[in-house]
Amino acid sequence: MKRIGAGVGILLLVCSLGFCAEVKIGYVDVEKVFNSYKKTEDLNNKLRTDQRKTQEKIQKMMKEIEDLQKEMKILSPESKKKKEKVLSKKRGELRTFAKHSHTELLKERERMMSEILQDIDKVIQEEAKRGNYDIILDKRVLLYGNESLDITNKIIKALEK
Repeated sequence: MKRIGAGVGILLLVCSLGFCAEVKIGYVDVEKVFNSYKKTEDLNNKLRTDQRKTQEKIQKMMKEIEDLQKEMKILSPESKKKKEKVLSKKRGELRTFAKHSHTELLKERERMMSEILQDIDKVIQEEAKRGNYDIILDKRVLLYGNESLDITNKIIKALEK
């Protein structure tokens, strides 16, 4: 947030000194770019698939635990103790697997999102050089921006290539 304030402050200083006519400014709706990017769709599909596979494995493990619990109801006290150890181990494995899987899914999501944002940043940097822009802002920091300064669609098209 401090960078945004500093950037706006510098922009105001430049404009107050009479150099605004020479400054080329654009803005990008990064959220729209992110949501329009094919890699984002691929990320969401991969995460859904991974999450579904994890959930299926968890369901299978839970079924094994339920089956053991049902089996224990008809066992002798001595056999119950042995099965209780097995049951306790299975519950621990389930907790460990669920926690580990959740952590891994989050790591994968973060890694892929970072890659997507780097791609978007790279294309914005290239467009800034190609279009001789002095400043390109994220639409989220604007209170108002003339639509003629919006280069979001240019960025989306460049990412599609």
